[in-house]
Amino acid sequence: MRATMRVKLSACFAFVGLLCVVGATMSQVLEAIVRKDLLPNTNTSLPAAADSALRCSMSGLNAMGSSLLHAPIRSARGSKEMEALLVGLQASMYSELGMVDRAEALYGTHQAELLRLPYAPYGACLRAHLALHHHRMGRREAAFNLITAAVRPLADKDQCRAVAMGRYHLGVLMCWEGNDNEAVEHFGSAAHTIEEGNGNDADAACYWAAYAETLARLGRIEEADRAWRRAYTHALVDPVSRRRFARQIAIQHADQLLCTGESARAADCLRAYTPAPRGHADVLLTGMQEFVEARLALEKQDERSARHHLRAALWSLHRALTDEGLPLTRREGLLLRDQARRAVDLTFSTLQRDTLRQPELERAAWDTHLAELAFRLPTLQRGDGAVAMANLSWLEDRTEWERRSFDPDLRPKKREPWTPASDLRAFASQLPDGSRGIVIRRFADVRGDRAPCYAAISVAPKQSVFPRMLWLDGDGVLENEIVP
Repeated sequence: MRATMRVKLSACFAFVGLLCVVGATMSQVLEAIVRKDLLPNTNTSLPAAADSALRCSMSGLNAMGSSLLHAPIRSARGSKEMEALLVGLQASMYSELGMVDRAEALYGTHQAELLRLPYAPYGACLRAHLALHHHRMGRREAAFNLITAAVRPLADKDQCRAVAMGRYHLGVLMCWEGNDNEAVEHFGSAAHTIEEGNGNDADAACYWAAYAETLARLGRIEEADRAWRRAYTHALVDPVSRRRFARQIAIQHADQLLCTGESARAADCLRAYTPAPRGHADVLLTGMQEFVEARLALEKQDERSARHHLRAALWSLHRALTDEGLPLTRREGLLLRDQARRAVDLTFSTLQRDTLRQPELERAAWDTHLAELAFRLPTLQRGDGAVAMANLSWLEDRTEWERRSFDPDLRPKKREPWTPASDLRAFASQLPDGSRGIVIRRFADVRGDRAPCYAAISVAPKQSVFPRMLWLDGDGVLENEIVP
């Protein structure tokens, strides 16, 4: 039986799974986010940083937004109002990330100044964020008292952003209270208000997406469809939102269209946004996209493609569920758990067809199901001492994760040369001098004991005697056990 042998042209070989992002440093990425039109004048650079950090937050990049504020906060010391503004924004982002003790400490030192800030442009925003923090801490009465002060009727266009912010955050509180009927009205009001005032596109994308998601939950599908399109349009305009948030909007919109039987439009919706390369850092969005692609393939009766996308979706979701180092927020954890359940349900329902039945796919679905049952939702990060240091380490990991998902490595991936050969000696004879090759063989898992089923062997040019094979574990790491 002929086997396909791959040649790795290197002085030595290693089989290690790495996800590398090489390119811009963190400071370079953050510099690109700051509004350049406001930077030349020193007096306007601090508002520019505040605006840029807020845009990051609206796109779900709270760790990047908070790190963007470190230097401006140091520069603002001496101006109580500006320092309160920047510290309040940073505290709100820590709270969004679940680092409530860190947020509580910052709010405690600047709360009086925050409450005295003018309503527009940032006072309403900061008071609304503080209301959400109160709700997270269990202070519901304080939260609703504060959010009520942040919601006002629109007096003039200069207040559009502040009014929309207040409405949006009141909608968020209503969602947390389980009142979608009231929440949808506030989200709709925020979305229309920000558009009427020609406001920030990052804000508008966030408001329209929240509006669409709530409309869909209420069964108002046609309105949700229009809202998703508006959200996507705004997300593409903003340089921060279009790098990650636009992808999420496109995936969620396509998923909804499939639920209503509009597979052609769902396909167009996914194709409109250039998909991220394989190996993208954001395994959650990758799993969501592969799941939608699998549903599309099933609609087209393309069973081979459906199996491929289901495997990819289950792999990404299983990886996200089992990676304890993945710095997810609670909201992302809920989304991950829901997506994993849907992917497992779809896989088991398709396996009932004889043409789609595949033991490997069945095992992947079962493993993902077990991982979902064992998955623990991220909790609010509270504590001091060693716990605080662990939280700080989590924040660093989260910042790097956001940077990679925001700015993935888009360089073309190098393909290793390969050559077919009938046996190991023929393979060794084709290796160039000074190189080494690696051969990987797959074995049937007849025991079903989840032990490694792949083995590897290192081959040198013109080699006549071959070493024994080494088992590979699930992460591609060579184990010590030797097989004949």
